[in-house]
Amino acid sequence: MGGADAPGAGPRGGDRPEVVDAVTADEPLAALRAVTALGRLTARVATDATFSIDTTDGPQWDTVAQALGVSEQAARSRLTRYALRR
Repeated sequence: MGGADAPGAGPRGGDRPEVVDAVTADEPLAALRAVTALGRLTARVATDATFSIDTTDGPQWDTVAQALGVSEQAARSRLTRYALRR
């Protein structure tokens, strides 16, 4: 069953599209540049979103946690980390 040559059998297994494996194998530096750009964009969006949450009475942590799929404590930690990036 699915050895190293199986589609999507990269380090993370079958959760990646085949095109990702192809780009990573054929153009590893281009793949790293793309990942770096996406990381920067993700960080900016996360920080901006953190400051856009309704803070009149503070965020509703249960709602934030549910949206992120984490515990309330993890949500607080994550948003604090995003806020400190600014």
